Amino acid sequence: MLLLGRRTRLSAHHYWALGLGGLFPAWLMSFIALLQSAPGAQETPLPPAGLFSSSIALLGVIATEFLVRWLDEHGRSGSHWSLWLLGALALSPGWIIALRVLR
Repeated sequence: MLLLGRRTRLSAHHYWALGLGGLFPAWLMSFIALLQSAPGAQETPLPPAGLFSSSIALLGVIATEFLVRWLDEHGRSGSHWSLWLLGALALSPGWIIALRVLR
């Protein structure tokens, strides 16, 4: 990757974070829709579906970050695309749960 005319190599966490940032807007939009569609939104700060979706998304981020760190420490980080895909997969379960509830 060329950056300001110099050749640089991004770390495994950079590619993972790029994948995470790729799916974050989609998850965030569905999460906000969950908050607005909850019955009695004035009474409860976070509906159960929103809590479940955000919890699963957070667990996915923690698990994939641990995997990226482990792979990097053992010299098996793989291709840049696989690291990007791990970042995108981190939020996928939470996003799918939010979409299923909104359906």
